[in-house]
Amino acid sequence: MIDNDLPLAENNVKKLHKILLTSVRGKNRAPGLFRREQVYIAPERTPIEEARYVPPAPRDIARLYGNFDRYLNSDDLERDCLVQLAISHYQFEAVHPFKDGNGRMGRLLIPLFLYQRKAIAKPMLVVSKYFEEHRRDYYDLLADVSYKDAWIPWIRFFLLGLTQQAQEATSLGRRIIKLRDGYRKQLNSFNSAYAHDLLDAIFDLPYFTPTRLLKISRIKNRQTLLNLIGKFEEAGILEDLEPNRQRDKMYRFTPLINVLDGRDT
Repeated sequence: MIDNDLPLAENNVKKLHKILLTSVRGKNRAPGLFRREQVYIAPERTPIEEARYVPPAPRDIARLYGNFDRYLNSDDLERDCLVQLAISHYQFEAVHPFKDGNGRMGRLLIPLFLYQRKAIAKPMLVVSKYFEEHRRDYYDLLADVSYKDAWIPWIRFFLLGLTQQAQEATSLGRRIIKLRDGYRKQLNSFNSAYAHDLLDAIFDLPYFTPTRLLKISRIKNRQTLLNLIGKFEEAGILEDLEPNRQRDKMYRFTPLINVLDGRDT
């Protein structure tokens, strides 16, 4: 969407929301549509009178979301796009436009916005971990903006989260590159012109079946692919997750998964 210069406008955000909720929690709660009923933020079975936050009524969503939409997609209202993003994230969560999935959608918009503004090379900066680790502060500071107009503590918290996750992403990227470079040196002993092609493919798809890998790799001969998978398995690079299955079994690139999960440090 962004590579085609489409804005993060209302209709596109609704499309993203519909995709985001496919086959997951919230799939039966009007994905891709603004909510038509009042919701509130509170522990389960808490009455609305004791809610932590009560979002705007459904009749006000179109107007308030329109304000958010204009601000998010403006190029001249803020000098710093990171401050603009912090304010926009609050706006989105405060409007709470969807019946479910607002938190997930709000977090998804963060890397997409940064990618659109060319602040990052790929939309791969994930802030969910930081928000989850500081969950209480996250909700308290959002509420303080709503009830106390306390913008500075919220913006400071948000920017600190971006900084921390950017540092973690940089460290992760370096570890992935180190892993890849180490295996590239090892591949010379495989005596196959396609070994590097398989390595590139499994970095893109660390869980795969041969059928699925054929679709994304440069290796188009199935038997060549299967032979190479066997060599990678013998070398400890790949793990057979379904040893009792005869055809199209699932494999895992375990060393990469360990890096992604932080088990390599």
